[in-house]
Amino acid sequence: MRYGLLFGLFALAGCTSVNVRPIAASAKVDKICIQFNEEVNVDDFVPVLQEDFFNHGITSVVFKAEKPKTCEFTLTYTVDRWWDFSPYMVDALMTVNKNDAFIGSGHYHMTGHGGLSLAKWAGTHSKIDPVIDELLRNYPKVEMGTSSKTAAN
Repeated sequence: MRYGLLFGLFALAGCTSVNVRPIAASAKVDKICIQFNEEVNVDDFVPVLQEDFFNHGITSVVFKAEKPKTCEFTLTYTVDRWWDFSPYMVDALMTVNKNDAFIGSGHYHMTGHGGLSLAKWAGTHSKIDPVIDELLRNYPKVEMGTSSKTAAN
């Protein structure tokens, strides 16, 4: 009985692991080229990546075939999904290179495919934002200014 309860608690928890090797500030990343992976079936994955990099002051371009000559920094990624009533992301690995040399990576992994945890169906932002924030911890977030309107008297 005791072991059944313990197993049930672990199944409900659905642990997530995040392993990040941050990019050093000395790399001076200002633009990242993202190599599009046609095998990934998470429609908003690349837009989330682009937004996260933009939030750290880094512009991005996406390429499908040959890497553009102007790309000093590239990001490659793989994403795995699982299905439980609907598809959800269980694993994402992102690797950043500078001129083909490794400079950082981020890995999101949902242990046991999320078990019975409802968090497994959380969106791409909630899973990937913390990983990219840690990957880019040496690149502070850019405050998005709010436009202020002045009323004419």
